[in-house]
Amino acid sequence: MNNVISIIALKRLRIMLDWQKAIVASLSFICVLQIASFITMLCLNANWYLGVIDMTLWQCVLWIVLMMTAVGLSSVKHKRMMISYTSIALCVIALITGILTWCLFSPQYSYMEAQTLLNMDQVYDDAAICEDYSTIGTTNEIGFFISKGYVFRVVTAGEKEIVELFFNPVTGDYYKISK
Repeated sequence: MNNVISIIALKRLRIMLDWQKAIVASLSFICVLQIASFITMLCLNANWYLGVIDMTLWQCVLWIVLMMTAVGLSSVKHKRMMISYTSIALCVIALITGILTWCLFSPQYSYMEAQTLLNMDQVYDDAAICEDYSTIGTTNEIGFFISKGYVFRVVTAGEKEIVELFFNPVTGDYYKISK
């Protein structure tokens, strides 16, 4: 009789260890995926958009995923399966929300696209980024999570005068900056 109970207890322990391993693997994968997507977003923001995107939201999403991962791992240790599954669900929701928000609200024009657009204009020649500053903040938000625009130094086609332009990365509009 005792052998039967100990065999059942061992099988039950093995099942619990299997679900624990599955939750730990899932949380680890989601956490690594979130960190990789956050680093990708930081690199895109720095290189393509010259830092015009406010990364506060994505830092919060990363923080949520890391905290839910910690909660999930701690609940696995204490054998609380429902809390573990809830933390996995919240991590997945946070990850999807962060990536979708990036896709929906990133600027329409990168720095290179803005430079190409300015070079195609008949009014200005030789658009180049300002050496002193590449972006400038605005008092009003240009778009969701965007409060900066690109600054270009251009040469007017007719007068050969050097002018600085503010380029809106969301709409593609550009304006002469008065000094």
